[in-house]
Amino acid sequence: MLVSENTGQGARQWGIGDNLDIMREHVPDESVDLTYLDLRSTARPL
Repeated sequence: MLVSENTGQGARQWGIGDNLDIMREHVPDESVDLTYLDLRSTARPL
């Protein structure tokens, strides 16, 4: 699911769900230079 809001400082969008599915469906090819995920807050220790 892609959620949009207008904050008065510009439009924002964020995705809820599987990252790859959302990017493939909603983000145009060649429009992203870098995607960074920091999973330390939810990752379990090995």
